[in-house]
Amino acid sequence: MRHRFLSSTNHASAVKTGPFSLSVVFFVSLLMGAQSGCQSSTQQPNAVRDLLIDRIGWETYPTTSDSSRQGVEHRFAITNTSGRASYRAIQLCIDYYTQTGQRLGSDTTVVDTLITPGTLVKLTNQRVGTLRPGTDRTDIRVLRAEVD
Repeated sequence: MRHRFLSSTNHASAVKTGPFSLSVVFFVSLLMGAQSGCQSSTQQPNAVRDLLIDRIGWETYPTTSDSSRQGVEHRFAITNTSGRASYRAIQLCIDYYTQTGQRLGSDTTVVDTLITPGTLVKLTNQRVGTLRPGTDRTDIRVLRAEVD
């Protein structure tokens, strides 16, 4: 059985293909496209929704002369998916996880960079917090930001 992958705004899904199902898929994708289009002129700015964080990476660096404590230097990109709002003073939460997904803790930071609609900003050398023993991965999420 073949599968066709359809892509909508922020997700992809697999559907079975067949003579009737293709027309249903076409109709449903038209409806979804109409519902998930661009921001309406009445939609309020929302940094949690509009700012996408990806390309996340991190490295450690010694914070003491004997290297007993390790700091964490983060790198990531923030894309402003809003069609209208610019954001600055972006407050982020960085969560630290083990290989099994257990949350070890978090740090917060503020990125004071103006990000205009439709732009991507790469951030490197963001030194935030200290490494938690057992950290395997980090996640970064937007808590809030000021609309400019």
